[in-house]
Amino acid sequence: MTDLKKKIIIVGGGAAGILAAMNLGCHKDKDKMEITLVDSKSFYEYTPGLCSVLYEPTEQKFLEHYGKITATYESLLKPLGITFILGRIEDIKDNKVVLHDSQEIEFDYAILCTGSSYAAPWKLSNLGGSDGDGGDAGGDDSETIELGQRIDYLTAQRKRYQEAKEIICIGGGPVGVEIATEIAHRSPTKTITLVNSQDYVLKSAPSSLGKHCQTIIENTRPIHLICGEHASPVDNNAKPDADGKYHYETDKTHTQITGDLVYNAIGIKPNTHFLAGSHSDWLNSKGYVKIDPFLHVNGTTNIYAIGDMNNHEDPKMFFTAHMQAVHCVHNLHLEINNKKPVEYKGSRVSMIVSLGPTFGIGYVSGLTLRGRPFETKKGSRIAAQMKHLIERVTMNDLRLKQPVNFALYYTHEKAQILARINSLIDIFN
Repeated sequence: MTDLKKKIIIVGGGAAGILAAMNLGCHKDKDKMEITLVDSKSFYEYTPGLCSVLYEPTEQKFLEHYGKITATYESLLKPLGITFILGRIEDIKDNKVVLHDSQEIEFDYAILCTGSSYAAPWKLSNLGGSDGDGGDAGGDDSETIELGQRIDYLTAQRKRYQEAKEIICIGGGPVGVEIATEIAHRSPTKTITLVNSQDYVLKSAPSSLGKHCQTIIENTRPIHLICGEHASPVDNNAKPDADGKYHYETDKTHTQITGDLVYNAIGIKPNTHFLAGSHSDWLNSKGYVKIDPFLHVNGTTNIYAIGDMNNHEDPKMFFTAHMQAVHCVHNLHLEINNKKPVEYKGSRVSMIVSLGPTFGIGYVSGLTLRGRPFETKKGSRIAAQMKHLIERVTMNDLRLKQPVNFALYYTHEKAQILARINSLIDIFN
């Protein structure tokens, strides 16, 4: 008599979900697993690459580049023997995932990785068409999204950008910095006002990366940088006037800002509203899923929550979502084989921020990439090349996605680092 296969469901196919699926696929036969991935869109999109894609100089280059950062889930998962279901999750009950069409999918183990949403046009929700800011990202909250819908939406966003002469960007984190610098290099005749509530950009970045980046932005002519202030719509009216102009005002100096187009690069929201009804006890006050040290949802032993949706202290980044995915799959493998899972200690952060098509800035394994010694006011060409390399690895060119992320995990996950240090100490004792 053969053993029954364990039913594994992955909810959300973003950064964490697709890597978890690919890693599990390698153990599918050995661990006797039947794996299903559910997402509300039919395709994977490498969202961090979208800033450079959206501002490509021609429609042909835009479509070509966008094609390089997307792939259908069927093409990614079918060769691994993983089932893909296009659908939007409504609830979890009695070890079943319930979809919007009332379909129920049983599981022995679930990995929740529905990610987060923020303002248009950057990030698609894994739960439905909403982009997290009420904008139409190619569908609505009750619909699933096909690739053609997303392309149509981004094409409309490109037209708005092309017609705009004055652009307002709210938020000085990685997304805001990449938007402003990409536009400055692609369209130097446009004026960009970047408003950052912190005293310098990339405030949460490791090392002194933010201060180096601030110097570069201050020397990028089309960008007017305002730091240490919040900006909000005048009279709380976020809609354009009769002439199509948006009007914003800062809170301290009351500086008036006018633009034809506004990008909001703030306000990340976890995609966890499907849990708010029946599992509100799983969520903290900000809507993040509470997890135990093993990445299980608190109070469960067979449901994991990884990536942007959980309340781990890791910064909400593509990189840390990958690190959690690797650890989660490792723990799931242990549990299926009746072994104890391992605590996730968090990861040392590496990050690279593009500053236009040819320069960037980064912090990788303790090394700051800022263009020294001759291009400190432009950025690092090496960082830009690494950013492109990350894009291609993420899209699994030459099948590098899994080995590269395993290598990063074993050099960046804190427990792995401590284990190696202890091994070295033992050697010399």
